Amino acid sequence: MKRWILFLVTLGAAVSVQAYDWPAADMQVIRTFGQRTAGAVLPGVEVQTLSPSLSAPETGDVVFVFRPETQAVQNLPSALGGFIALAHDDNLRTVTTRIDPLVNETKHSFRRGEPLGQAEVQTGASESRHRLFVFDQQLGELVNPLLVFPQTTDPKAPLFFDVKVFPEGQGQAISLFGQGSLSVGYWSIHVDVSDPVTLFPVPGKERGAESQRGVYGIEAYLNGGEVFNTSLDSIQEKGGRWQVKGMSAFLDDVLVQDQEWNLGQVFFNQGTNILEIVVKDFKGNQTGKTFRILGTR
Repeated sequence: MKRWILFLVTLGAAVSVQAYDWPAADMQVIRTFGQRTAGAVLPGVEVQTLSPSLSAPETGDVVFVFRPETQAVQNLPSALGGFIALAHDDNLRTVTTRIDPLVNETKHSFRRGEPLGQAEVQTGASESRHRLFVFDQQLGELVNPLLVFPQTTDPKAPLFFDVKVFPEGQGQAISLFGQGSLSVGYWSIHVDVSDPVTLFPVPGKERGAESQRGVYGIEAYLNGGEVFNTSLDSIQEKGGRWQVKGMSAFLDDVLVQDQEWNLGQVFFNQGTNILEIVVKDFKGNQTGKTFRILGTR
């Protein structure tokens, strides 16, 4: 999928962050920006809705359109289903996927809130799932759509599943949930975290399914000094890999597994070491853990 996303980036321009409308009023974010699933990074957000049609998030002109069932010259193979890219007056580019765009020889622009197309719904499903992307070509970035679209309901704070450390040389991992002392020296910190969400119930169901989303940011402090601080606001493509804005590291070096973050290497001194880790979602909900680690010779 990445090569088609990079192709669409070339259609972008400078971004002006502001609130647009969600393509459907009931949209719920089920996968977050930068989330890694089965090794693949999502450079946008995935949402679901019960609405049969989607609308334009803002007034804009059609930059690119793709319909899987046609073989027009401009159409390219895609795993995203049908999609449409719009250029807005503030130079923001948005892309809405898994849609049958309402575009023809005379329809080349949309007003804010105007029907954009019918949602693609899988056989037997009542809800449809879509991916939304936001581009800023001037900075060469894919921007977190949650910076652009309105805030959504999110009452739950992120969860810690584990905090583990690896000795220098990548030896056996040790969980800090069950360990209070470590040998003096360099250790790499890894945290397993996610943001829980209860999906909206589909027709015929009283409760929605429970799911896990990626977190928005992580901070870590050792003995009061900051050792890690990253939020997923935007990512850039560098040599076929995604790089987190403001970091020299690539995203797959930081987010090493689907829910596992590598916070880098720290040095535990002899005596008491205080390690504090704070995880947050985009809504501002956060969860913190503090570990007292005794450094021994």
